Amino acid sequence: RPYKPEASEFFPVIFYVHGGGFFAGSSAPIHTGPEYIMDNEHTVVVTIAYRLGAFGFLTTGDGV
Repeated sequence: RPYKPEASEFFPVIFYVHGGGFFAGSSAPIHTGPEYIMDNEHTVVVTIAYRLGAFGFLTTGDGV
């Protein structure tokens, strides 16, 4: 059952976008590790993943 906070509660949010110049990298938590999040209750973690390298941005030019 999901936790439903009261309307007056606000939680810190960690929004992580990995670096790497669109060539290499990962959204895996290698920099802080899970200990940081586990020690701080009620923290929202958001990570994004996207394709990298030639296959991530390759286009056929057909507009699709």
